[in-house]
Amino acid sequence: MAAKAPLDVAMRVRRMIESGEARSLRESAGLSCELIARKCEVGQTAVFRWERGDRQPRGRNLLAYHRVLVELKELQTSIAGDAA
Repeated sequence: MAAKAPLDVAMRVRRMIESGEARSLRESAGLSCELIARKCEVGQTAVFRWERGDRQPRGRNLLAYHRVLVELKELQTSIAGDAA
């Protein structure tokens, strides 16, 4: 699979933040902002601000956060599929 262009990734992450999906994915997986922050190598406050829409992740933080969100979405889809 080809890597997504940075603009596509930024737009997708922004949509997930604005819709509340990013936070919802984290919460439904039972994960804290602190754990997501560690995976993205940022401070816990950064993730909290991203989820609130106060700040936008950029550069490598954007790519790391996108990876985490994709993993959480895949996990959620997998669990939903197993429950069906």
